[in-house]
Amino acid sequence: MKTKLNDVVGRLLLAVAVTIERQVTSKAGKRRMLERRNRALRAAANCGIEAPVLAKRVGLTVTWTRKIVANPEKAAAEEVAAEKVVAEEAL
Repeated sequence: MKTKLNDVVGRLLLAVAVTIERQVTSKAGKRRMLERRNRALRAAANCGIEAPVLAKRVGLTVTWTRKIVANPEKAAAEEVAAEKVVAEEAL
């Protein structure tokens, strides 16, 4: 009984891992993840959290964090362009 349950749980966990991997590593998934992060940063900034604190917690530079908060559309476009360059260099 325990072996059968472990097999079912293992397969379920594998399916969850595959789903997460596909959502995050696809181009659209990466873009969605960055958009969510940027929205959260803007919301935190609107609540009074300073840019240096945001940058330190997220692992970004202070300049980049300020750019995300001030002009989200431009920051998103620059992030997508940077990802393309990194992907091309990896080939």
